[in-house]
Amino acid sequence: MRYENNKTVRNANNKFIIKNIISRNKYSWFISEYLFFIIFVVLLMPIINAHFVCGKVIDSEKMSAQWFDVRAFYPYDSKYSYCEVSPAENKYCCDVESILGRAWEIGDIIMAEIYDPSSGYAAGPVSVVTTGEGYDILPEMQLEKVIRIHNHSKLVFSNSSEFLLNASFREPYNFIELEKDNSKSVICENCTNIFKIINGSFGMNYLKLYASYGNKNFSENLDTAILDGFDFNRELYCEKCIGNRVKANQEVSMKLMVNLSHEINDLELKEYVPVEWEIIDTDGEVRSYSKTHNMIIWNISGKNIIKEYKVKSPNLWFFPRKYFFRTELENTVISEDLIKVYRFFWFLGFEGNRVSRELQNRIYSRILPGRPLVIKPNNSEIIRMGIFPKKRIRNSEFGLVEGGDVDLDDYEEINFYLFDTNLNKEDIKMIYIEFKIQKDINASMFVFNKDFKKSEIEVFKEDEEFYYYNSTIGSAKGIAFLSYEPGWF
Repeated sequence: MRYENNKTVRNANNKFIIKNIISRNKYSWFISEYLFFIIFVVLLMPIINAHFVCGKVIDSEKMSAQWFDVRAFYPYDSKYSYCEVSPAENKYCCDVESILGRAWEIGDIIMAEIYDPSSGYAAGPVSVVTTGEGYDILPEMQLEKVIRIHNHSKLVFSNSSEFLLNASFREPYNFIELEKDNSKSVICENCTNIFKIINGSFGMNYLKLYASYGNKNFSENLDTAILDGFDFNRELYCEKCIGNRVKANQEVSMKLMVNLSHEINDLELKEYVPVEWEIIDTDGEVRSYSKTHNMIIWNISGKNIIKEYKVKSPNLWFFPRKYFFRTELENTVISEDLIKVYRFFWFLGFEGNRVSRELQNRIYSRILPGRPLVIKPNNSEIIRMGIFPKKRIRNSEFGLVEGGDVDLDDYEEINFYLFDTNLNKEDIKMIYIEFKIQKDINASMFVFNKDFKKSEIEVFKEDEEFYYYNSTIGSAKGIAFLSYEPGWF
């Protein structure tokens, strides 16, 4: 059929582009070839025997529109033509002639929209009247979350089992239902927002919110744990541990004990560890968090929780120092402990950094092999990055957080960025990076995992002030840009 053939050609073109990105030049093809391909297709459209509708999708505040499916259709018709939003300026072009059962004519009304219940996002519809040109331009569409739940937390500490549901809805999805205990009830038949007290129960509450328009439906889960109390205790085990005092350069076993008032299911327990402490062993997931702290995450269920991990204290020279360890259940702080490290004496001591970091806007996207997450960070070095996954991943997130100081012989730090992402290391095939450094700096890029390793970089263009570099790396925790300045000895 025509649509199937069109889709096959589209997929073949995508595979051809990605193959060239990787094979024809190890570094410089990534974004330039995408841009060239899009421009080439647009210039060619008036010549080829096809009729397209093209447009642009504006990102939502948190979700990137790249790789979303746009469907083009005639009004009151259930047949569609599909195309994808390109990372190149979020543009798309759908072949109208691939819509089954309709013959294209001048003066037709063609509509386009994004309808994606799996992610909860929609855009449009927008429309255009066809002309005799090879393609017609649709108005821009804004990608939006259909159900927006405000100030919701998976964990609530309260003396009451009631909690507040505050949500708003994108037009025209205004028929609102709530599912509780496998039973649906209508909240309102035509509303754009709700502000309602929900009668829950202590422990886990499993609810689902629906927003509908005709036969189109969106839903969001509202899993909420309501607890009326907890107990927390931290114990340190080592050869010379006394309470919360630890000798320098000492291996320490940390034991966290959380006793909750009611059973929970699939919540996150997070432990923030100062970067000066080496994490030796844990069954949790270790992430870089900020300049000051790393983070261990466990998914936990039950009522009485015990988690252990092993660290090594910093190797201090003389004066003792105090370090902040913080524990959170979901986003609620349940403990913040001050642990003192000493070498000769434990009294006095400088206070370390509390848990904090500069908030960064993360970019959320849907990605799959051959369709990477493309981001343009707002910083002075990185121009763009492409994160290539090994498998399909919905609601991937990726951001950058400034890291701590980099201490390498003969190198001065320009900037160090940690990757703030929900992607597992084994799910990332490669990361492509383009960046710029001033010409008077002898620049290098180092990849950070457990330590720093120099990466191969290549100049792909220059202007009066900057050299522009690119590099392809494997999965990593961060990258550092350094200038080579050898010492005298």
